[in-house]
This record gives sequence, structure tokens and C-alpha cells, in this order.
Amino acid sequence: MKKIYFLLGLALLICSFSARVLAQTSTGSVTWPLTNPASGGTGDAVSTAGQVQGSKERFGKMEIHSYNTYSGVEGIQRVRVAGGTWAATQTDTTTGTYTQFAITPSPNNKLVVKGLSYKLGSAGTSAMRAKVFYSTDPSFATATLVEMGTGFADDAVSRDALTTVTKEINVAVEEGDSLYLRIYPWVHNQSTPPTGKYILLKDVIISGETEATAVPSSIVWNSDQTYSVTGALLGQAPAYSDAMKYYGKTNLTTTDTNQEVSVAAIQTVSQDWQAEPNPVENLWFQYAVSPKTGATFTVKKVAMHIGGWYSSNLKAAIYYSKDPTFATKTVLFEDRDLVGNKVEPISADLNQTVNSGETFYVRIYPHNKNAEGWAKLVAIYNMTISGEAVGVTVDPATVTTNTVISRISTTSATAGGNVASDGGSPVTSRGVVYGTSENPTIEGGKATAGEGSGTFSAEMTGLAPNTLYYVRAYATNAAGTSYGDQLSFTTLAELKVPTVTTTAVTNVLTKTAQSGGNVTAWGGTEVTARGIVWNTTGEPTIADNKSEDGAGLGSFASLLHSLTANTTYHVRAYATNSQGTGYGPELTFTTQPQAPDVTKVVAKDGTGDYTTIQAAFNAVPDFYTGKYTIMVKPGTYYEKVILERNKVNVTLRGEDPNTTIITYDDYAGKNNMGTANSYSVAIEPDDFIAVNMTFQNTVQNDGSVGSQQAVALRTNGDRQAFYNCRILGYQDTYYAWGGRTVGRVYMKDCYIEGSVDFIFGRQPVVFDNCTLRVNRNGGVITAASTEANTLHGFVFLNSTVTTPEVGFDGNAINGFYLGRPWQAAPRTVFINTHLPANLNPAGWNTWNVTPALYGEFNNSGPGASMTSRSSISRALTEAEAGEHTIANIFAKETHPSYSFDWMPEPVEYTVTGSKKEVRNAVFSLGQNFPNPFYGATTIQYELKKASHVTIEVFDAMGKKVATLESGFKTIGSHEVRLNQSLKSGVYFYRLTAGGFHATRRMVVAP
Repeated sequence: MKKIYFLLGLALLICSFSARVLAQTSTGSVTWPLTNPASGGTGDAVSTAGQVQGSKERFGKMEIHSYNTYSGVEGIQRVRVAGGTWAATQTDTTTGTYTQFAITPSPNNKLVVKGLSYKLGSAGTSAMRAKVFYSTDPSFATATLVEMGTGFADDAVSRDALTTVTKEINVAVEEGDSLYLRIYPWVHNQSTPPTGKYILLKDVIISGETEATAVPSSIVWNSDQTYSVTGALLGQAPAYSDAMKYYGKTNLTTTDTNQEVSVAAIQTVSQDWQAEPNPVENLWFQYAVSPKTGATFTVKKVAMHIGGWYSSNLKAAIYYSKDPTFATKTVLFEDRDLVGNKVEPISADLNQTVNSGETFYVRIYPHNKNAEGWAKLVAIYNMTISGEAVGVTVDPATVTTNTVISRISTTSATAGGNVASDGGSPVTSRGVVYGTSENPTIEGGKATAGEGSGTFSAEMTGLAPNTLYYVRAYATNAAGTSYGDQLSFTTLAELKVPTVTTTAVTNVLTKTAQSGGNVTAWGGTEVTARGIVWNTTGEPTIADNKSEDGAGLGSFASLLHSLTANTTYHVRAYATNSQGTGYGPELTFTTQPQAPDVTKVVAKDGTGDYTTIQAAFNAVPDFYTGKYTIMVKPGTYYEKVILERNKVNVTLRGEDPNTTIITYDDYAGKNNMGTANSYSVAIEPDDFIAVNMTFQNTVQNDGSVGSQQAVALRTNGDRQAFYNCRILGYQDTYYAWGGRTVGRVYMKDCYIEGSVDFIFGRQPVVFDNCTLRVNRNGGVITAASTEANTLHGFVFLNSTVTTPEVGFDGNAINGFYLGRPWQAAPRTVFINTHLPANLNPAGWNTWNVTPALYGEFNNSGPGASMTSRSSISRALTEAEAGEHTIANIFAKETHPSYSFDWMPEPVEYTVTGSKKEVRNAVFSLGQNFPNPFYGATTIQYELKKASHVTIEVFDAMGKKVATLESGFKTIGSHEVRLNQSLKSGVYFYRLTAGGFHATRRMVVAP
């Protein structure tokens, strides 16, 4: 009885083992990195691991941005709706508008998808929404919504940042089917069709488990010794003992169908036969097949047609074995006579298991009953081994060699490749192989570069100078080592100076010009410096004037500075390595003569040269070499203004910032222009000065429409300065854009007002003795996006932060923040600045990235305590604060693009609100009463001299809403009553008399 139980248990164990063999599982995944190929990324290439296949990203009514293709966050692709214009008033997905990714099990496998993962963001809008679905139905008639769990409500997508989404699922995908992942984006509820809006995607991954299925598999050897494989098998060419060889092919007739077929003919090496009654050990030829790595092959049948050619005396015994020596073997066909001059079919059924790593051999032992001479051969037709293969099969990895070999030196060079597919098994080693003979392998020179799929590079060392080498990429997995295409290169005979070309000189002015170069060869050692050298005598060297424009290979731009007018200069590019300095071709140019200074006047009433600011800007000559001053008479200039890039050396000067106002009312969502184009005033050129001007955008971020980012001033050049200016707005008031260059900006005695992120961007800006006014509760002053290679960002020195009691929306202001980190590596510091009591104790708010530096030093006021400050900020040391001088911040070391130090030039002006202005001998102005008020209030003032008096009321944005007095008044006390209906909020009243003026604030209660 015990024996019976034992046998039953053994049977169950065998069944269990068999089930595991027939249902082998492994992990598989498809990854779409979607990164910039120009900087080592993969573009739209797909990486697979395991027994799965992936298709390229597919767009439905969408497209990758035609330029700036990979300019999204982290250098990833930007995708928009086809044509660039999104639907207006859209509140949900649009049928057919999507980005799709798909995974398919490899042949002879089925798949269970276990996980989805992707990074999702948007650019150009905060109104981007997206829903994500998956389905095994390519039409998506039925689909499952992915609950993204990003923390954003209403399917919102984070702006200018990526949010990682992961989702566990359990979806079976049969062989031949696919699972599809679709992202359906839209721009939410816009009144007009938006443009310039993008969905950002990165690192899309679909993963799961695959299970191999039994696959009919076979191999057939042809008469020319080639073979054809079906299924998960690896064949070998026919093999012969030392005494036998392949003769060629001929045509013989089959005995079963009487058809003439092409057969392989095999003969003895001696071309004669000895009379042998039985098979001889040294006379044989064989066929061999193996399952692919990871698979198990069950041989079910061996079949062939066999016969003799020019002989009826041949016989053969046929054996099989998994032992290549045939020390152990099994009879497949007993020794038998072979039909003469024909081939007859023979076959045998088997049930022989061949595991992964094993080989199944069929060996034919022919012999001759008689002694016969030349031209007696064995004929074979359609030698076939067939059966079933099952298991997780592994192919050699697919690897390509990068087409460019770089950094070639005397004893080293760098090459690389890309593992596009791991063949179903992890790549355990990858890199490049090299040698002086063609087709190098891993047995020779080898430089490794990690493991896994994807791109890689490796440095080849220990090379011989002036020697031709061959190189190719390799990748090793369980199936063996595969190689990419072969390339060749020759090492340098000796180290030398770099090779560099000189770029033509352009934009020649009196003191500056632009040139550059291109380092085309490094000379075998690192290029540590490059730039332009110049002098007035010829053959300039690095001992003369020079720029420093980075290091390494490639092109660069340079600014020649501190030049003399009307002078001829010699210029050439240079590049330096350990061997010395190489120079490019020498060029000459002549600086322009100094042009006369020009002053033009803008007046709305026609008393000047122009009636609009834009007309005056348009008239500025390109690259004018004299000082070009535009005087603006008082007035409110309602126009959208841009000073183009080539109009350098301009000074824009008003009489008084309170009366000289440029204003407009564009916003990001208006005609889908985006934030950067919502400016009222845009200053593009270098060397610009503004004095006594107001730049204003009147659009309030009150939620009445979408995307209310509204820029009053946008800067985009280097060496721009603003003195005694007012910059007024709400959300995104001042954009330190730097769209073309990370230029330096100086603001002195300026007043800047806004609600959210009202000072933002990537340029280094010094705010010196400025006033910052937060006009909404919960506001944020700064949102820096300082570049990682910039030493300084926004620096506030000796400034004042204020808020009204009530915001523009009628709500009391009881909290706000100094800043939040927008992009890149934000830097913002407040030094010697007065901070009010309603500053949130945390001081700073978190956002998209971790700031490089949020710092404070020696600030004053009730909000200056750092006891409860956010962990993303810190107190500066005295030494650190001492580094934040104007000279240091604007030094050329602050950013690699700066060619020389800059110090803003002194400008004469009277500071608005200074004691010199308000303490006058003409009048005194009292505070209105009551204040705050509702309905009516009284303003009192005293004249010390008879004078013409004007009293005007302005809203918080500087727009005049009432005139209370305008006429001659005698000496003495006066009062005026304001009973005009005004919206709740902050207002200012201004008295002007005898050439002096004064301003006070009042509040209309809600």
C-alpha cells in the first residue's frame, strides 16, 4: 500500500513539474523614454525587456512641436494638437485626439500587464487637462480610465513640471493582441481657441509577466547545406567526420511521389569505399539542433529521404544522441539498404526532451557492402527534425554601433552604441570591442559600459599611436554575445593643439562686435579654454585681448568689447589644451565711428516727434552707435510696445512715472498668446535704460476668464537698467524672461506691484532700494527659474515690501510669500529689506523644484524673523551676504555667456515719493476721512501760496478714475468731497500744485 502512495505522489510531482515547464513565466516591459536624441536621449525609440514588443508612439490628431521638439521640462518632447490650435470651451476629452503607446507579447507568448507608469506635465498653460485610458480594443470602444492620483483636481496637469503616475492593473493579453495606453489631453474651458499649449510626456512604461506557450518547431536542411527553422530552435550546419565530406547537390527522383528533387550528395574523402558489412565509426555525417536559450524542445519526429547515387550497394544506420561524442547513442533506424539512384522516405516518431543548453544530434553512418571506386555517394533530401518548443526563449540582444567615434587621441578614443532590445533576457554586459584586425570580439580589446538596454558609450584605452583600429558595439545576454556594425578609426600620431575655425564678425558697433568659432578637433587632450583674441596690429594671441567662452569641442559665440570707435581690429578664434593653443584664421573688421547723440520726443498731443511709443521705437536705427534718447511727455499711452533686438543704446525717459504710463490689457489666455506674449512692454536689445516710466498691465487675476497671466514688462537683453520706474500688474507683472540670453538687469528706486509670481524668470536681476507691493491675499512675490550655471538670480538689496490692508479683490491681506521655486535651480535673496507683519512666517512656499538658494540676511520689520521659515530657505552668513554686491552679481563670472563685467551707469532723476518731492513750500496734503470709507469721504489740503490745483484719483493700477479739483485756489485751507461710487479696493489721490505733487492712499470698504 505504501508503494502505491509513493507512486501516486511521484506521479503528482511529475505532473506538477511538467505544468511548471509548460507555463514558464518571466517579466517583460516596454519603455518609451521620449528624451532628446541631440543630448544622448532616445527620441521616439522604444526599449524592450523580456518577451514583449512595443510600437512607436502614435498620435491621433496630435503632433510633436515642429521646432523646439525636445524643449519641455527635463529636455523631453512637447506634443500639441495637430495644427497647434486647441478647441475652445472644451471641458472633456475629444474623440480621436490622443497620444498612444502599445505593448504586445512576443510570438508564442501571452502577457498579463501588471503596471503602468508615466511622467506627465504641461507647458504654456495651467489649464491643461488629461484623461488616461487603457484597453485591449484598438478602437477603444471599451476602455478603462486610469485614476491618476496626482493630487490635482479635475484631471488637471501640472504646469512646467512633471508628475509621476503609477497604476497597478491586471489585464490578460493573448498572443497576437495588444494593450494600448492612451492619453487624451485638452485645454480646459477657454473662451477662445488656445495656441502655444503643450502636453509633456516622459518615461512611459508598460510592464507585466509573460508566459510561453507550446510552439510547433522544426528544422529542415536543404541540399545546399543551408537550413530553415520554424519556432524556437537554433540549427547548425551539417557536420562530417574526417573521412567524409559534402560533394554538392544533384537531382534524383523520390520513390513515394516519383518527383525529381534536389538532393545533397555526400562522399568519402578518399572517393572510394571499402567493403564493410557493418557501420564504421569513422564514417559519418550529422545534423544538430538546439532549443533557444530558455526553451525546452520535445523532438516528436525525425524524417528524411535517403538513397544512393550511382550505387545500389550502400547501407546506413542512423542514431541520435544529446552527447556530441556519441559515446552514448540510441538507434533511430537500424542498418538498412539504401535505394539506388533514388531517395526513399523514412521517418521515426520520438518523444525526446531537449532542455535549454542541450543539443539533439542525428548521425548517419553509411557503409558499402562492396568495395567500390569513385562516384558512389549517399543522397539526402529534406532532412527534418520536428516537435514542440516551450519556454521563455531568448534571442541575442539587438545592438547598434554609434556612427561617430569621438575623442580620438594617441592612446584612447570613445565609441558607443544602443541596445534596442535585450532579446528577452537581461543584458549583463555591454560596451565596445576593438582591435587592429577586422570583426573584433569580446576575446580581444573590450571597454565595458554597464548593463541593460539603451544608449551607452565607453572609452577605449591602451591604444597604440598612429594605428588603424576596428571597433563595434557588443551586448551579452543569456543567448550569447551580439555585435553591431564595424567602424574604423586611426589614433593620433602625437598630441597636438586643437583645431579651431573663426566665425565671421557681425553686429559691429563702436565699442563691441560679435564673432565666435568652432573647435573641430581637440588634439587628443581636453580643450580647457576657447574664445576670441583680438588686437590692432595683427596675429593676436591669448596675451592680447581675449574672451573666454567655455571649453570642449563645438561652436561658440563671443563678444568683443571695450573697443575703440573707428578702429581696425584683427581677430581670430583660439582653443587651448595641454599641448598649447591653436588659432583659427585671422579676420579683420573696423568699428563704426561714434554717431552723434539723438533725442526724440513722444507726446500724445502731437507736440513731439511721435505720438506713440511704438512709432518712436520703430524709428531707432539698428545698432546705432550714439546715445539714442526718447523723451516721453506725460500721458497714458495705451499701446502694446516692443523695442526690437537690434535697437541698442536706447534711453527711454519720462518726466514722472506717475504721469508717464504705458499700459495695455493682454493676458495669456487672450487669443491664446501665452504668458510670454502677454506683455504691455517688451525690451529686447542690450544696453537699454528706462527712467521715470510706468509699465502697466491692467488685467486682474480675478478668475473671470482663464489664463490671466498678464505681463506688464518683459526683459530679454543684457545690461538693461530701470530707474525710478513703476511696474504695475497682478499675476506675472514683471517677466525677467531671457528668451534669447540670460541678460543682466538692474532696477533702482523702482516700485513693482502684483499678486502672484509678479517677479519671475531666469535672468539675474538686482532690485536696489525698490518697493514691492503685494496686492492680493496669499500672493507670492517671486518665481525664479535661475539656470543651474548662473551664480545669482533675484537679489533684493535695501528694499521694502508692503501690502495694502485690503487686496484688489476686496479681501484683507493677512498673508503672502517671498517666493516659490518655478523651474531649473532658482536663486532669490532678500538683504537689508523691510518685511511687513503679514508675511507668512514660513516666508517661502514650495512648488515645482528645489531651489538652489533661498536666502535672507539682516532684514528688518515685523516679518523678518526666521524662526518659522520654510526648510527650503536659510539665513545667509555675513560672508555670503557680502558676496551679493552689484559688482559681483553683474561680473562676467555670473554666467558663461557674459564676456565682461558690467556696472550700471549713474543716471540723474528725482525719486518718486522722496522727501525732496513731498516737502515743498506750496502745500500740505492731509489724509482723507473717514478711511476706509464707503460712499463718501473728505480730503483736506492747505495752500501756502495761491496756485493752480489739480486733485486726481487713481486706482491701484494707476488708472485715473476721477478728477476732484482742477483750477486756481487761494492761500488757506481747503477741502474737497469725494462721493463718487467706486468699487471696493485701494485707491490713491494725488495733488499737484506749483510744480510739486503729493500722493496718499485710501481704501474703499467692501
